[in-house]
Parts: sequence; C-alpha cells; structure tokens
Amino acid sequence: MSYQPEPPPRGEKMHSHPIGRVEFEVSRLNEDLRTIDGFQMNQAYSEYAKGDWTTCVLLNRTGNKNKGLSEEYEGHGVPTEYGLQVPYLLETVGRLFKTEHLKSARIFSASNGFIVPHRDYVEFKKGFTRIHLVLQTNDRAMNSEQRTVYRMRVGELWFLDGRATHSGGSFTEQKRLHLVLDFDPEIPIRNLFKNPTNYQPGLMPYLIRRPPISKEKLEELLTSLGVILTELTYDNLFEVVAKLHFEHDLDCEWTYDAMIKIASRSGNGRLIERAHSARQYFLGGLRKAS
Repeated sequence: MSYQPEPPPRGEKMHSHPIGRVEFEVSRLNEDLRTIDGFQMNQAYSEYAKGDWTTCVLLNRTGNKNKGLSEEYEGHGVPTEYGLQVPYLLETVGRLFKTEHLKSARIFSASNGFIVPHRDYVEFKKGFTRIHLVLQTNDRAMNSEQRTVYRMRVGELWFLDGRATHSGGSFTEQKRLHLVLDFDPEIPIRNLFKNPTNYQPGLMPYLIRRPPISKEKLEELLTSLGVILTELTYDNLFEVVAKLHFEHDLDCEWTYDAMIKIASRSGNGRLIERAHSARQYFLGGLRKAS
C-alpha cells in the first residue's frame, strides 16, 4: 500500500473530508489523554465493533456518562462526569465551535479493533453533522468511505458523512483516539465555527492506495470461504471479509455482497438469511431510534 496526500482519483467522490486543523498544547493534551486512559469505556454500539473499539461520553443531553447512545433533542449538550475531567478538550471545543449547536461529544477509541462497514443515522429523522478531531493515531489506523481508504492525522478536523457507507479503526495494539462531535444538522458547517477562518474545507486528505484484486481471485476466495462457512465460523469470516477493503481496492460495501455469496455457496439457509439480514441492518435501516 502507498500513502500520499492527494485528492481522490477522478471518478471517486469523497463526501467525508478534512475541514481544519488544531495546533494542540501538547502538554495539556497529554494530560487529558492520560486521564482518558483511566475512564471506563462504554459498550454502546458494540454490534458494530470487532476487537477493541469502544467509546466514552464527555457531553450529552443528560450529562450522564453512561448514556452512550446518540439522541436527537432540542437544545445543547451538557458535560458528563468524564467531560469535566478533561478541561483542555472541552476548552478546545468551546474555543472552536458554537457549542449551543452541540448535541454530544464522545471519545472513539480503537486498538486492534474497528467498526464494520455501515451507514449512520438511518434510525433518526435528521441525524447530525459529525466532526472528528484526531487526538492520537498511528500508521495502522485507517478509515474508509465506499472505495476510498484514508488516514486522519493528529490535529485534523474532519467532517465525516455517516450517510455514506464507511468503516474505520486501528489495526495495531497502538491506540487511536478521536474526539467526535455531533452538531445540529440544520446549521451549515461553516456556521458551526466561532471563527469562520478556522473552517478550511480545501485541505488535502491523506489517501491510502491499495492493490487491485482480480475477479478470478475474488471468485476463488469466495468459493473457498463458502466451503468453511458454518454457524461457528460465520463471525470470524465476516471480520476477515470486512477488513479486505483496507488491503485491496474494494468498496467497503462489498463486504455484505461477499458474505451473501459466501453463504449462498455454503448452502446453509440460516446463514444465507443471516447474511441478507446483516446487509439490511448495517446499510438499510432496521435499527430503531435510540
């Protein structure tokens, strides 16, 4: 794989994109990161997670750190017990953004873990404008949107379009930490910034090029996996297939088409139904509002 800061190739439209940069006070940031290391992480949305991918809540509707699910509501969020323990992070958010539009602030943590390809907000009426601020990362941390794989760098602010199929995590024991902010989606992104000059949507993303894989190789792979797919191996094979687009030039949504084909070749009716249900759940909207 090659790593290079450049725009997406012609024909690829990337909805998620960097929108600014933050110059951290490193000592204060590190103090808050050490504090976060002691937090008990929340298992909300664990059905998306493979490996060590967890969250903790710094700000939400109620101020209850144990309420990890996203909520649509009127008004703005209030700090939780955990949020009050990371003053530099909340100060940074307050310096950059109009927090009267902020609904939640969470830490997304990944270490040898990732979230499977999915679409966000299908259970909500409006959803959110979601912005990531990268606090800590590593060379094996990656995100994807459709066919594009990219890395968010420390200090970058990203608009992440959750309505496009996406995935991401850290594929090493080194921890990746993002501060994830959900805003009122009816406010234009530029107007979320206190100082409009901090909104810089023209920044180049750091893309990761992956080698192609031939149709013949894919067919061979799907056939061989169909032979070993059982009730016992389904979860393991799904995790492997969900990671393939990070290594090869594939659309992350292909994960579900591939699992349906693998299940079909296994001849197991229950697993065929399970593969179809997974595609509908993660991409099509069977989730209920939280």
